Amino acid sequence: MTEETVKRQVVTMNDLKNREYISLKIGEQAEIVVKKMEKVEVDKDFSLSGETYRYEITTEDKKILSISAWKLWGALREAFNKAGKIEGLKIRVSHPGREDYRVEILE
Repeated sequence: MTEETVKRQVVTMNDLKNREYISLKIGEQAEIVVKKMEKVEVDKDFSLSGETYRYEITTEDKKILSISAWKLWGALREAFNKAGKIEGLKIRVSHPGREDYRVEILE
């Protein structure tokens, strides 16, 4: 491996901050305000089934909702389309049962 093929990245203090993830267990829910949504390339163990990526929503309070389940993605996509926007949308995301996610638009 030559020096040109090695990818290097400088680590900054910002890299040392913990990222707080929102993890919804069955029966739980979370109210969030979407700041941004990104498509993130990841290992297949952490991706949407059959893909090499997942979506991540960063909230206004800098928490992250990782979307690696198609059912959750479908519920979110439906809510975003209904609201006509992503950024600034206040939603309640719930996980009432196995492979069951619901998204309610609050504002």
